[in-house]
Amino acid sequence: MEPTELRIGNIVQLHGDPFYADIDTLGNASGEPVILNDQWLQMLGFYVVVLNDGDSPIYHKHGLEIYIDCETLQPMFYGFQVCNYRIQYVHQLQNLYFALTGEELTIMAM
Repeated sequence: MEPTELRIGNIVQLHGDPFYADIDTLGNASGEPVILNDQWLQMLGFYVVVLNDGDSPIYHKHGLEIYIDCETLQPMFYGFQVCNYRIQYVHQLQNLYFALTGEELTIMAM
């Protein structure tokens, strides 16, 4: 993970514990990325809107839908694919969400 990928407030981890990146984290890249999974999507306020038998879940929040495609997370914004962008980490989703909505994507408590 490059420091240029992060913004203040992105969720990263240090020694396995998640925390919000601050100016020190950005300056020395001391954090590691947090892998985005179902649990993190739910902690970030996404909820399942479609779950048919055998289908992968689709998570939704304010027009942004995340669906699992071949074990990667594919974002769509109001039904439009977002530049074939694949999401692997929580900070990537936070940055995309902010770029599309102008709102920070955080969790209630860590």
